[in-house]
Amino acid sequence: MLISTMTNDEIYKELREDYWELRNIMINIAEKCIRDHKTLKGRYHFIPPTGAKKTYTTRKNKNTWTIEWQIISYNKNHDLSILFISYTRYIDRAGKTHYALLATPDNFIPMLMSAHFLQRYRERYIEPNHVNIGGMSLQAYFFLKNGSGQSVSYYPKNWTEEDKENKCVFYCKHGLFVLRWLKDDFPLFITFLDETCLTEYKAHIYQSERVTELFRKYIDLSVHPKDQFAPIQRYAIVKELIQIPNAKELLLDFFKREKVAFPDNAHVLDQIIQHFGRKWDSMVEYVQAMESDEQIQHNRSKLFQKYTDLLLYGKPKGERTSNFERRQLLDRLVNPERQIFIEHNNTHFYQAMGELVKKHVEKDR
Repeated sequence: MLISTMTNDEIYKELREDYWELRNIMINIAEKCIRDHKTLKGRYHFIPPTGAKKTYTTRKNKNTWTIEWQIISYNKNHDLSILFISYTRYIDRAGKTHYALLATPDNFIPMLMSAHFLQRYRERYIEPNHVNIGGMSLQAYFFLKNGSGQSVSYYPKNWTEEDKENKCVFYCKHGLFVLRWLKDDFPLFITFLDETCLTEYKAHIYQSERVTELFRKYIDLSVHPKDQFAPIQRYAIVKELIQIPNAKELLLDFFKREKVAFPDNAHVLDQIIQHFGRKWDSMVEYVQAMESDEQIQHNRSKLFQKYTDLLLYGKPKGERTSNFERRQLLDRLVNPERQIFIEHNNTHFYQAMGELVKKHVEKDR
């Protein structure tokens, strides 16, 4: 059982033992969800987000866990998407309440989340925004809406060198939060800050990270397009990006802070900063070129509607379609974007940025 006198290593070891028991429970739950929501071959259908909970006490360590799961829907590969979060209460040596967390059955991902973090998340995001979490725990809602977050190139002024070694500020959709690493792969969620309670400088960091997250997605889809939908996603992202006030200045600020955080990449970042003005102009021209021809926009709008009907109903309303026709329709949808993208963008810039994005993601892991 988790007790207050345990060291971080002892907690980690016990969570690993519990994980192997909980893993089988989670796999059984997932298999039942798949059976209950089985689709006919080749058909798409939408499942409204739905979830449930159950408690389980591990046989060896006698820890009572709440296993919570949310069925999101089918992903693009027709795999049912299910979010798991399992948690149990734990009191530390100072008498403070924490929650030990385990996530996916696929990997051992242990975490501790302080009650202080959850209280601040409720006070600073849930209540001010009148969010109805619908019976979900705060832990599950936070991960469902924010994912894992990304570390930012920022340290509070009062942090010591030891703090900088063991703590990180992370960006997520709902705000900023602080982690302390108990081990290399064992974080403690300390506190949460939403945009409204940030100082002017922290708010600037938050806005910069929000813009940078969009830019990372844009670069990733430009260097490593993952599937046939990538050109559509890329166009939507860059259009949103250039409409954000001061986005260009915020990105330049991010690159400068990255030079401090990653001195080994300073030479590459200097080149990116030097050429970024021209790159930004090409992004703006790319969107303008996509929107300049009214006939292209009209055709794209019709194609979007047809493809939406295909995804939702298996065929356009009142029409029949084959898989070949569906692929043709998608090609017609993305080809204009692909050609305009090639005309207005520089591949070398993307390759350099792609390497930095890759290193940034590896650092977050």
